[in-house]
Amino acid sequence: MVSRPTSSFRDHMKNAGFPARRDDGTFSVSMRFRAQSTLGTENVQKRIEEWIALTSELWHRSFGDEFSAVPRAESRPEGIVEVTFEGRSGSSFWRDWFVYLCQDLERSFDGLVHVSIQDLVSARETWRRHGD
Repeated sequence: MVSRPTSSFRDHMKNAGFPARRDDGTFSVSMRFRAQSTLGTENVQKRIEEWIALTSELWHRSFGDEFSAVPRAESRPEGIVEVTFEGRSGSSFWRDWFVYLCQDLERSFDGLVHVSIQDLVSARETWRRHGD
């Protein structure tokens, strides 16, 4: 069962100005999660790769049509895990991949909470969970 994202998150993803694009039309965005200290980024990375393979089969779509690489999970200070996406020029279904992967990661790991979205081209935080 696929749950729906919160309305503020869903509304943000429809924002026409998001994300900023480079001159060649590509973009970079990241989702940031607050994580328990025991959660290793290698576990998150493995889940990302598994989810992409399963979802590509289910959706009959290629992740590579929307993104130039598999998102990478990296540890940041203060218990943050950042998952970075490199979008292709002309991608049209990237938001679906982004939103549903975010939801899957939260469901897959106890203590992993999505807290913000970063537009890496404009260097701006573009969404933050209320209370964080």
